[in-house]
Amino acid sequence: ELRTVCLAPPLFTFDRFAEQILRAGGHPATQISSTVRRLLLRRITEQLRQDEQLKHFAGVAQTTGFLDVVSSFIAEVKREEVWPEEFLAACTQSSRVTQRDRELGLIYQRYQ
Repeated sequence: ELRTVCLAPPLFTFDRFAEQILRAGGHPATQISSTVRRLLLRRITEQLRQDEQLKHFAGVAQTTGFLDVVSSFIAEVKREEVWPEEFLAACTQSSRVTQRDRELGLIYQRYQ
């Protein structure tokens, strides 16, 4: 009896799988680096701060620690497949949502 063995099964992370699908469909995509992500988040938060839309985070919006928190928040909601529109809609429907939540949602929306 002849048996076949697969020594390298095609296992992918979700991101790598999505990249393969886009590439096969003729729409290659590249992920942004963590450095570019931080620069983008810095630009977004600075613009929102200047426009006085970050009242809760106004005092810390320019710190690297704040960028770490925002980056982690965005990674978590993306992992849970919660999109900015859904997050902001939940913020408007709940009485327990704080200004902090709304501002994080606004940053996420601009980032996305």
